[in-house]
Amino acid sequence: MSRVIDFDDYTIHDDVFDTLDRLWDPHTCDRFASYYNAKLTLFNSRYFQPGTGGINAFSQDWRYENNWLCPPVYLTYKVVEHLRVCRAVGTLVAPVWKSAHYWPILCADGVHWNDFIHDMRALPNNPKLFLKCKADNRMD
Repeated sequence: MSRVIDFDDYTIHDDVFDTLDRLWDPHTCDRFASYYNAKLTLFNSRYFQPGTGGINAFSQDWRYENNWLCPPVYLTYKVVEHLRVCRAVGTLVAPVWKSAHYWPILCADGVHWNDFIHDMRALPNNPKLFLKCKADNRMD
């Protein structure tokens, strides 16, 4: 495990998280985190880590939490499907990428958000919006 390199290991800037956390009620579980970048005390990690509330977010029932969802982009479709299956709520951070495989599940007609999306915010275009986590657990 010590040789595993996670190229999708990033976090969103704390100020952005704090703003969205206040806007959409306190989030209760960070579903795609690690012990060194979790935004919340309760988090799910990819592998066992100190403090994790569960390994593999998709093996958890998300129903009774206000989920913070900042997954690797390639998991976006699976995240939306798991939200639906669990009848859960949460805040999903995903790029507006109209040619992405997940776009139709968010915006079927290409113009209007699908009914299950209750609100949306465009995040600032800032190079420090997402911070890449380094191997020694520091943020760039």
